[in-house]
Amino acid sequence: MVYHGTLARRLGLDIAIEAVAKAKSAIPRMELRIIGAGEERDRLIALRDRLGLRDVVMFSDGFVPVEKIPAMIDDADVGIIPLRISSGTDIMLPTKLLEYVSMGIPCIVPNTGTIARYFYEEMVQFSKAENIDSLANAIIGLYRDPDKRARLSHEATERFGKIYSWSEHKNVYTKLVDHLLER
Repeated sequence: MVYHGTLARRLGLDIAIEAVAKAKSAIPRMELRIIGAGEERDRLIALRDRLGLRDVVMFSDGFVPVEKIPAMIDDADVGIIPLRISSGTDIMLPTKLLEYVSMGIPCIVPNTGTIARYFYEEMVQFSKAENIDSLANAIIGLYRDPDKRARLSHEATERFGKIYSWSEHKNVYTKLVDHLLER
């Protein structure tokens, strides 16, 4: 599994690490790669160590330039986005979700208002936000069902890509600019 981005409390990585601790016995050779930097880094590493997950949860050396991210995540079986719910996170559509989808990586996400507006359960694996057991069960479920991982990846890439691709939206923007110039 992979997560990349800012290491901040609102993004729920402590929840992900605790879920990994619960799921570990059901998944041999499980790995969670956390790529990025932020104010929670030291606390997250301490949590990992306290839970005995040094061989399971790996951290990058800190900040990673954006151009290096694709090579660091392209072999992931699952992307994980464990947001805490707040007024800010409930309205955001995480860029990392769009990046995972564009790379064909199936995702586990919380069922926030905005994510659920753009993605359906045929496209992503939803878990209850801030619920360690729900996230652990989602991790185990996707591990045990590689066909579902493939279906989620395919559906997310196809559906989201068709509706929100640049090739579609550049026409919308071009028509808007043309319309405004006609005035």
